[in-house]
This record gives sequence, structure tokens and C-alpha cells, in this order.
Amino acid sequence: MLAFEDQSAFELSTQTNRNMNNSVSARLYFGTGRAVLIGDIPYTQEHCHHAMEVFIGLKDEISLVSQGQQYASRVIILNADIPHKLEASNHERIVIIVDPESQTAQNLFHQYLQTDPIFCFDSKQSGQLITQIKRHLDDDLNGHQTDNFCDQIINCFITLDDNKKPLDSRIVKVIKFLKTVETKKISVQLISEQVGLSEGHLMHIFKEQVGIPVRRYLLWLRLLDAFNNLSDGHSLTHAAHSSGFADSAHLSRTFTKMFGLSISRIFKNRRFVQVISCLP
Repeated sequence: MLAFEDQSAFELSTQTNRNMNNSVSARLYFGTGRAVLIGDIPYTQEHCHHAMEVFIGLKDEISLVSQGQQYASRVIILNADIPHKLEASNHERIVIIVDPESQTAQNLFHQYLQTDPIFCFDSKQSGQLITQIKRHLDDDLNGHQTDNFCDQIINCFITLDDNKKPLDSRIVKVIKFLKTVETKKISVQLISEQVGLSEGHLMHIFKEQVGIPVRRYLLWLRLLDAFNNLSDGHSLTHAAHSSGFADSAHLSRTFTKMFGLSISRIFKNRRFVQVISCLP
């Protein structure tokens, strides 16, 4: 496993990837209630969406403009529903996207965003964080390495609970069921019937143990199904229908609301976008 211990190593690997056939210029690591985008990420127009974001400039500062004010830092945390535009010329960056209903978002908010919707790390803090983050970057993450990748990156910003109890056997059963069921557009009632719980009890213990409401977890599973379809070369319409969205417009709106990007743009050159699941 080759870790990027210095900036030149990361730049060399990135450049090599761009010059190879069937290489990727962006990777999307997809976890529970969060995703990590690494590489060439086309954030250019002002937009506003319902997700918390962490921007990390791998080469230089990120320049972010929000409501007429400019922010510049190697690492910036942005609260959900805040209009913003990135103006940095460098596209080699990491963007962490966090579902605002998740426990991760709550932890980030309480640690960084209680007084201001945008938090910029100073140069010393940014340097320390990026050094930590680079230890987790790898050119070919797979298997158990990807299972914890989102957590490893998030853990650079907040301390995750390493002493969590094992998941309730009924929640384990729910997760297995949701991963194997053909369509993820199913009711909480049907899910609760699989484990003999009431809807209310299921929703309570699922949020408590998984860190995100069960309906939001279902949405992330459906988006992952859509991404996999697109990465396999299927059309946007096919990806939408196969993953339980009404049509391609519905999928596009959902994607933009969550990620602040056009799904057609991010998957325009499908072979250059690699989608990697980090879901449990």
C-alpha cells in the first residue's frame, strides 16, 4: 500500500492517473451519511444545498465566497444551506460531504460552527490536518481499507467514539436486508416487519446506533445504486428508474441538493469517476 507522505508523491500519482487509459481523475468514497470526493471536482458556480461540507486544498488555499464575503484557507468547514462559490484555481482537492441529519454533522457543528456558518483553519492547523489526511490517502484503496476510509478522514476533524457497542443484531439484520433488496424504495413498515419491531422503535434504535435516520440511510443507498449504474455506463434515465427515483430529473435534483453538483457533469466522462462504497 503506497501512502502519500509528501505533496510531490500525490501530485505525481494524480498526474500519472490522468495520462493513463481507463484511469480516474476523481474518486467518490461513499459512506453512511457522508461521502469523500478526491480529485478534479468542478465546483465553479454559486450554489446552495442541504449538506455540510469540508473543503481541503491539497496544493494551496481554497478560496470561497459566501454572501459577498471571501474566505481563504487550506481547510474550510461550511454549514448546510449556505450559498457559496469556490474560486480556487487548483482543482486537486478533497471535499467531504456530510448529511446534516447525521451524528457526524452534529459533532462538526458543535465543535466548529456554533458561532459562524463557515470555519477557516489557520495555517498551522491546516498543515497539521493535511499531514494527517495524507496518511490515509492511497492510490488503490480496496477491501477492508475502504470500509473505514470515510471514518479515517472524518476522524482528523472530530473524535469518533472508538468504544461503541456492537450493533444490535436486529439492526445488523436490517442493514443486510436493505443491501440485498432489489429496490431501496421501500417503507419503514416493511423494514420493521423483517425484524419484528414497531416502526417507532426501529427508527429510534437505527438512528441511535447507525448515526443517521433510516429513511436517510435508504436515500444514500439509492444514490449509491444510481452511481454504480452510471459508472457501469447506463443512462441517467436507467440509473434513476433502477434506483427508485421517479425519473432522471428527480435523481438530478436529489443529487444536486445533496452534493451541490450536476450529476450529468460529474459523470460526463464516466470512466474517470470511480465510486467506492464504504457503507457497513
